[in-house]
Amino acid sequence: MKKVAILFIVLLTSSFVFAQNTYVPDDKFEQALIDLGYDTTLDDYVLTANISGVTSLNVSEKEISDLTGIEAFVALTSLYCYSNKLTSLDVSSNTALTALSCPINQLTSLDVTKNTSLKYLTCYSNQLTSLDVSNNTALESLSAESNQLTSLDVSANTALTRLDCFYNQLTSLNMRNGVNLELYAFNATNNPNLTCIETLDPAHATTNLFYIDAGVTFSVICGGTDLTTWHVATTGSDGSGSGTETSPLATIQTGINAATEGDTVSVSAGTYKENIDFEDKNIVVQSSVGFENTII
Repeated sequence: MKKVAILFIVLLTSSFVFAQNTYVPDDKFEQALIDLGYDTTLDDYVLTANISGVTSLNVSEKEISDLTGIEAFVALTSLYCYSNKLTSLDVSSNTALTALSCPINQLTSLDVTKNTSLKYLTCYSNQLTSLDVSNNTALESLSAESNQLTSLDVSANTALTRLDCFYNQLTSLNMRNGVNLELYAFNATNNPNLTCIETLDPAHATTNLFYIDAGVTFSVICGGTDLTTWHVATTGSDGSGSGTETSPLATIQTGINAATEGDTVSVSAGTYKENIDFEDKNIVVQSSVGFENTII
């Protein structure tokens, strides 16, 4: 009985000790942590207490192939891991991140959907074929050039001031976030299959966003020129609405921006607080349910 009790205590103690350590299988990563003073012995484990409170980590240019263990850096707000050999990166546990810099790696995918506080994302020179930033509504800067992206949607990123997506394979770019005026840096060149960019204000974009390939145009909805009646509703979306009755836009101005000569903008019941500019277009703006039910 005494032997069993002793064995149980030993096992319990071993489990407790193990639970306080974080597995770090990549020797290059662990050596970088040793160099930073977060670890002492190259043994695939780091004391969790040493890293759980770290807010900024720079392990760039270390030939790291695997960042397993990064999940234990739960307080991390800034992660710099550029110029390594990473093929995957899991930052789903690093929900406090505001800055992520992981360019010049070999990443084929990057999931930042749980990093809702992210403001700065730098992921250029990888092998990304897709990138979902729809949950990153605080995002201010996105540098995703030199990847293999075929589509990019930043319509939810209303704080965006920088967008670099040149040298990709884009066929679709949705910039319907209403912040064209706020962009201080924009480059979408060298996307040979991109012919049209979606934006809420095509006239402004055409005048001010220069770094596009020859022949690329701006439109509220690319491929939407077959519509002659553009529907607007308070329940609609300027970012994803197609302007049809079943998928309306949210603002009258966006309907006007999308319309061409002779079109009609049909506005559903509701209150719309807007300053409207008809842009000298010969179009009709009308209530779909009677003027007494539509307030502008």
